[in-house]
Amino acid sequence: NSNYKHDGILGEAALGYFKPYKNNLVFEAFAGAGGGRISKQQMFTDNNNNSYLAYFNAEATKVFIQQDIGYKTKFFDAVFSSRFSGVKYTSFDQQNYPEVELHNDYLDNNNLLGPLFIFAEPAITLRGGYKFVKLQFQYGLTINMTPNDIKHADNFSSLGVVINIAKWYNNNKDDNGKIEEMKRID
Repeated sequence: NSNYKHDGILGEAALGYFKPYKNNLVFEAFAGAGGGRISKQQMFTDNNNNSYLAYFNAEATKVFIQQDIGYKTKFFDAVFSSRFSGVKYTSFDQQNYPEVELHNDYLDNNNLLGPLFIFAEPAITLRGGYKFVKLQFQYGLTINMTPNDIKHADNFSSLGVVINIAKWYNNNKDDNGKIEEMKRID
């Protein structure tokens, strides 16, 4: 609504390793890092019934390790992920934010910039489709492993499309390594 606005952005990159096993099982491990920002803007009313705008902005960096074990076939994948993330807030500024709201959001007394927050993020990922394109659904939990309080979502979910470009590329090469023309699939 017009009294409240909350947004943020996070980007991550990782390097990984995977090893297929028999019976369609696959092990994967990743290490990565990222960064992002969050902001909140809200209208408040003081004791004289005057409205005013308050906001805060924060930036953070993140590092993580992740292990996956999955069952993968041509048509269906099921993956269990275990991720541990360390999040360090690097900047925080606010204007006109009421002290009681700063306290309720765990943003007072350097609670945000001081500690390193560590989260466990177990997740289940399901994919279904054919050949190089699969629909993906993921659901996971976010568990704060540190004694420091921070407002965060307790769970997350996503829905998307996965396109395996490497598999498409390799399957469309002829015997000389050149890419064949796309063939229509009916």
